[in-house]
Amino acid sequence: MPSPTTQTAGRPQTTPAFADAVEAARACDEFRSEDVTVLDLTGVTPEFDYFVIATGNSKRQMHAIVEEVDRRLGHTGAKRRSIEGYEESTWIVQDY
Repeated sequence: MPSPTTQTAGRPQTTPAFADAVEAARACDEFRSEDVTVLDLTGVTPEFDYFVIATGNSKRQMHAIVEEVDRRLGHTGAKRRSIEGYEESTWIVQDY
């Protein structure tokens, strides 16, 4: 996993949003998610900074990933604003 630093105008820049995205991606990776991807949307939309996308193979795995991401981001002070798809577990979206 990359360190929580990105390049802006040739200078490294660390932001809380990027650090949270990297931490979420690390949790996904450690819980054996597949295809873990962090999308940088900072130049695309003012609504979102980053998307973390990962594939889980079962409802149990997806729930474990969601809860671990929430636990880790809670330690950084991030608060989950919403969650969708948890009960159905074919996809789950969390918003921080």
